[in-house]
Amino acid sequence: MGEIITDHNQIMAELNALKDKMPGLEIPPASFLQMDGYVFEYEVGKALTVDYPVRAEYNNPVKRMQGGFITAAMDNTIGPLCFLVTPKPSVT
Repeated sequence: MGEIITDHNQIMAELNALKDKMPGLEIPPASFLQMDGYVFEYEVGKALTVDYPVRAEYNNPVKRMQGGFITAAMDNTIGPLCFLVTPKPSVT
C-alpha cells in the first residue's frame, strides 16, 4: 500500500509545485477552485479523493446535481491526479 497524505494543504502544495515544472499550465484548474474542490486524501501514485459542495446553482430541475457538474467534478479530480502521477500534460 502506498503512502497516504491526508493534509489538504500539503496536497495542494504538491499540485502547486508542478507549476514550476510545467509553465503555462493551470494546476489545479480554475474550475476546481470555482467548485470549491477540497482534497482530503491522496494515495501517492494511485488515488485522489476530493469533496465538492453541491450548490443549489448546480442542480437540475428536480434538485439533483446536473450531470455536467458531476462530469466537471470528475474531470477536476482525475486531471490533477494525472499530473501528480505522471508529471506531464495529459487529457482526461
